[in-house]
Amino acid sequence: MSETEFLILIGWIALLGFYLSRQCWRSWRGDRADSILIIVIYAHFVWSLFPAIAADAIRELDVFTFGYPLSVWSRGLLLDTVFFSVFLIMLKYMRKRAIFEKWASRLRSTPSPVGFLTWILLLAACFYLLTEGPWTGVGYEGAGRYIQDDLSSADVTVGGVQLTIYRCILVPALCVLLFYVARSRVPKWLYYLGAVGLVYAVADSVASGARGRVVEVFFAISNCLLIAGYRRKALIYLTVSVAFLVLFSAAFLTFRANAEQHADESVMAKSESIFQVWSQDTPNYGASLWLTTFLIRLDSVQNAGILADQTFKSGKFATYRPFVGSLLAWAPRYFWPQKPLPLSIDGTVAGLPWYLVMSYRDEPWNNGSVSVAGVAYWQFGWLGVVVTAITGAAIFRALSTIAVRGGIVGLYLLVVFCMMTHFRIPVGMDESMLVLIQLILPVLALRSLYIHSISSGNARRGATAAL
Repeated sequence: MSETEFLILIGWIALLGFYLSRQCWRSWRGDRADSILIIVIYAHFVWSLFPAIAADAIRELDVFTFGYPLSVWSRGLLLDTVFFSVFLIMLKYMRKRAIFEKWASRLRSTPSPVGFLTWILLLAACFYLLTEGPWTGVGYEGAGRYIQDDLSSADVTVGGVQLTIYRCILVPALCVLLFYVARSRVPKWLYYLGAVGLVYAVADSVASGARGRVVEVFFAISNCLLIAGYRRKALIYLTVSVAFLVLFSAAFLTFRANAEQHADESVMAKSESIFQVWSQDTPNYGASLWLTTFLIRLDSVQNAGILADQTFKSGKFATYRPFVGSLLAWAPRYFWPQKPLPLSIDGTVAGLPWYLVMSYRDEPWNNGSVSVAGVAYWQFGWLGVVVTAITGAAIFRALSTIAVRGGIVGLYLLVVFCMMTHFRIPVGMDESMLVLIQLILPVLALRSLYIHSISSGNARRGATAAL
């Protein structure tokens, strides 16, 4: 494809993004049913358009194509335009679905939802402390080890579960309790203890050396405020997250290059080191160097094109293989070391799409983001792109409905889903299945247990009162 066709595809995606933005804005001013479209716009439109526009504007296309022809990048853009065209059509068709409203109603009827979230929070905190080990608090010094480590090692099995519970169960509970629930409904001891925990979560995210982790916490907070009706406060947190990402990108890159030197430092010491790097080295970055280092990592569309191009040439589509591990997510790898790895074409780390595409870029030790359309094509070709867009629209509509109309528990499930997927909605069908089996169903099971315990307690008190 020529540069003209490349620009036409950018314009097409921009129009789709503009339409989504209009729907989102209208929802913000109305019933908020589509307010979380902000997540879709941020994850799939803002960061896919910026590198393309900037690369063409500074006439440095070769820097961003990683040695591949422009047609490969254009293929990634074409995948996105088809995917989101179908996604928008289905989203409009599924606007009023009784089944989603029914789910929201059931979640909203949860008795004492603040008590349920407090129960979840305490359980997650206890689990986090009980599974503490050398893997706890490991930041960017551990980057690259995942592809080399034994998947059945404690660092991967116990450490991975601990991190998932911490980031995707505990942190969402803190955000919902502090930024959605009315302060009068939260016990003072829990409110202040939760505030301390959230400060630690932010510091820990900074210390990890991963910019995305910091943004995810701020995004979780902003979504809670948005659903609660505090639009201005939500915008402030969104702005802070974007500003942090832009301003501290250079500092994070420098810190990560020397992460091994900070391996044994505490969370606070690592965070302080990043701020020191920011104050000392950021002025040395020229505008062109800063732009390149910042945007070069926003490569999901380019990577999608590369993955699709290599898949088309080889004819080796992933088909059902990435789904096997997702279906078996409930089985602990600690007891089943040979369990297939979710989302992988061959059950190994190297077979994950984000590692696979980096091997095509001659960086097999690294990982890079791949757009949902690219993953869908890698799985089932163009049919996968269309079907994933349809299911993605259904999942989004379900999440948006339960978040807005499902009360405290409904919003909590949205934040849990988003933290697990790094605030990317929609995602691949295999990844959605993984989140459902690994997190959503266990939370719903705990909710059933909680309701049963309350019902049993009320029955006992009723029987005692009758005597």
